[in-house]
Amino acid sequence: MSDIAIQSSTYEELRLLADQLDRLLVDLRAGHATPSDSRRKSIAEFLLKVARATPTDLPALRLAALLGYADQQKRKEWIGLAKSLEQPTVSAKALEQLEQLAEQLESRRAETVTKMRGVDR
Repeated sequence: MSDIAIQSSTYEELRLLADQLDRLLVDLRAGHATPSDSRRKSIAEFLLKVARATPTDLPALRLAALLGYADQQKRKEWIGLAKSLEQPTVSAKALEQLEQLAEQLESRRAETVTKMRGVDR
């Protein structure tokens, strides 16, 4: 697979996650998101997948590396955040962590665009 194809795939994955997380944050702040909502479940599943990534799960490992979450403490925090999304109410601390994740996704997405432009030249 070429560099541009890898960067393009990474960009699309990050864009979809960021969009889904942004919409979830809006729903949570408006009080419209329940633990059974598909977006809420999807983000919780994403957090668990990345936090529990194994050497055989390369896509999850790649996302963990992109987001800089290789250390065990961060992985534990992500598991806790995923569990909080399963609760009826999401704490202010969890909302803050989700906001930070949204910012990281946007930052990595922007870096990927820059790399794509560099690869294309």
